[in-house]
Formats: sequence, C-alpha cells, structure tokens
Amino acid sequence: MTVVMNIVSTTVGILGIPLSGLLWELIASITIQPIFNWGTFNPVTWLVSCVLAASLNTVLEVATLRLLFKISWTKKLFWWLAVANFITVRMAIISIMIIPPKT
Repeated sequence: MTVVMNIVSTTVGILGIPLSGLLWELIASITIQPIFNWGTFNPVTWLVSCVLAASLNTVLEVATLRLLFKISWTKKLFWWLAVANFITVRMAIISIMIIPPKT
C-alpha cells in the first residue's frame, strides 16, 4: 500500500506540485509581495510551498488508500500522513537550500 500510494502521489505530484506553486505565485503577486516588496523566493513562499506539497501528497495518498485499498478515511489517518509528508517535504526543501541545484 505504501509503495502504491507513493507512486500515485509522485506521478500526480510531478505536475501538481509545480502547478500549485504557480497558483500560489499568482496569489502572492497580488497580496504579500506588493505589501512587503518581496520577490518570488521569500520566507512565506518557502513555507507555503512546503505546506502545498505536503497537503497535495496527503490528499493523494488518502485518496489512493480509500479508492484502491478500500481503507476508511479517518482524521487520524489523514493527520499521520500529513505529518509524515510535511517532514519529508521539509527535508527536500532543506536539502535544496544546503546544496542548491546547479544551473
């Protein structure tokens, strides 16, 4: 089950996470960026990106468990997956900050 739900969240997330980031960028460009005179890579955007990625992964994984494995949705299941996803997404973001990708 773990492998399948991670395959689903990875496959959908390849497009879903960048699209959610673009949506956030559109929202931020008319809300917080003009107020604080910030560019794209600011602390709020990093936090929101982390939350969006972890949330999308969590929703996809819960949906996979419900639809493919007929596991009942519970708040406990959702929050455990959310915490696990937040930790792993945060680790990915930290790894990018420590060793930025070369362009």
